[in-house]
Amino acid sequence: MIIILVAIITAFFMTIVFLCLDFYKQKRLFKNRAAILENSITLLGIQREKQLNQLKISEALFKQLKKSNQILSETILDINVDLFSVLFNKN
Repeated sequence: MIIILVAIITAFFMTIVFLCLDFYKQKRLFKNRAAILENSITLLGIQREKQLNQLKISEALFKQLKKSNQILSETILDINVDLFSVLFNKN
């Protein structure tokens, strides 16, 4: 009877040791995964900031291009008007 009791206690003890070791292993894996996710989130945040800056630059360039296009169109129109006036004044 004592042998069975010792065997059961030993089995329980071994199970507890196994579960503790597994727990610490899982805890270490979780910390590693959390660190990897934190690094990924940090990198994504940096990428997001870069893309926002590029978007701001793109918007500024678009506004400048639109303004330049408008000025260029007005200049071309003025030149055309001048050319027509010179051509019709010759006749």
